[in-house]
Amino acid sequence: MALAGNPRVSVETRDAVRAAAEGLAYRLDPALRSLARYRRAVSEPSYHATLAWVHAWQAADSWKSSAVFRVVFDAAAARAERLGFKLENFWIDPATMRGGRASQVLLSRGIRGLLLPPNFDRKGELELDWAEFSVVRLLGYPVAGPTFHLLASDHYASSLSVFDRLRALGYRRLGLLT
Repeated sequence: MALAGNPRVSVETRDAVRAAAEGLAYRLDPALRSLARYRRAVSEPSYHATLAWVHAWQAADSWKSSAVFRVVFDAAAARAERLGFKLENFWIDPATMRGGRASQVLLSRGIRGLLLPPNFDRKGELELDWAEFSVVRLLGYPVAGPTFHLLASDHYASSLSVFDRLRALGYRRLGLLT
């Protein structure tokens, strides 16, 4: 900001930074400057791909009965959209999707990224060609198959954070009921 002459930088700081840059023989890189301008100009990310929320619950929308899963799905969908992705609910119906059929459907739709919520009804077993997909497992429940990246809450760290915040607000007699 100082080298670019930004008015939010004080004159003294601007002069000090420019003197230091000159002493180091620093020169602006025009390619990086062009890239920075381009990145600032692009406000909306373009569509990249569709991601799938893959589950095998009793019915296509039965996961929606859980407030936790609705919140996680909505948050994941919002974040995906900000990054140029779309998140879709993908139900693996045990009556119609046996063997590699689910993998075929996902791949034919161009879906390579999967979010796996817990699959209680199938005891964690999903039959997919895992090598074809990038997978993130959600909420820490096991899924049979290879090891995946995991996104889960750290309840202990979250509790400590809450206690620290309450102490900072002046509370002294804290309790925890589970």
